[in-house]
Amino acid sequence: MVLLLYRMYEQLTLDLWAEPSKYVTVYVNGRKYEYLHNTILPYVSVCNLAGQPYHSTIVYSYSRNSGHSLTPGMCLVLREGMIIDCVPTTNA
Repeated sequence: MVLLLYRMYEQLTLDLWAEPSKYVTVYVNGRKYEYLHNTILPYVSVCNLAGQPYHSTIVYSYSRNSGHSLTPGMCLVLREGMIIDCVPTTNA
């Protein structure tokens, strides 16, 4: 388990330093935005971009990886072609 976590950390570290000046296109609720490659976007910023309240459900996908969710307190490392859907959730 520790080795797996270390390998994931290594890959993330390598990805974060790759091509720092390249711009990527991401889509938030169907709107196109451009950011620097590997920009880190917190949950609150995604809600602001989408124009949704902070208790929203955020689901994102990129390349073949789809259906990941982002929860309050988490951050998202932006990748080329990432699709982010942010919809308000109801309070129970």
